[in-house]
Amino acid sequence: MKRVIQWAFVLLAISLGLAATAVADTIEVTFTGVNGDNQGGYYISPYYGFLTGKHGKKTDVDLACDDFLHEITWGETWTATVSTFQDLSQVRFQAGTPSLTLQRYGEMAWLLEQMSQNPSQAGDIQFALWSIPDPAVQSQPGFTPGSAHWLTLAENKTYTPGGFWRFEILTPTDPTANSAQEMFIERPTPEPASLALFGTGLLGLAAFVRKLRK
Repeated sequence: MKRVIQWAFVLLAISLGLAATAVADTIEVTFTGVNGDNQGGYYISPYYGFLTGKHGKKTDVDLACDDFLHEITWGETWTATVSTFQDLSQVRFQAGTPSLTLQRYGEMAWLLEQMSQNPSQAGDIQFALWSIPDPAVQSQPGFTPGSAHWLTLAENKTYTPGGFWRFEILTPTDPTANSAQEMFIERPTPEPASLALFGTGLLGLAAFVRKLRK
């Protein structure tokens, strides 16, 4: 039984390693439209699009923009690196140290959560989010006292690695000024539930093997 449990943990470690490798892949992103809401003359998230995987499978997604410095056009397709909050080394807006980058992206992810919970204030929250990697956004007409309020709330929180497990960050592989915008998306399947299901399966396998040995 002890050996079975050891193998179960080995299989779990391998599966987690494969998952970590998967999120380091690149993917094609296509922008198809906006929801129509705007503030200060700029459309706010969510935007709409789809992802194209390695085998040509297309998945519709809502895109949340964290990038005021770049632009995208209807129908534009680009290649992006997929990152999670476990590893932010490939994201666009680095902040000097990994801990500062985590704080920066944690603030943006927290604000995205607030947008869905406070739809009437989505415009203010979007401009607060845009101003985190680009403080010059605070001089835009769309940045209001409400935006400043949300920005202060986000800055006063502490964030931990993996805390926003359901978010993925799509960073264009093109580093030039003419590249597409960086986007957040939400994972289609909650990771903790998947891992819990996998762990339950391993425990069931261990019990089954023990029964056979008896």
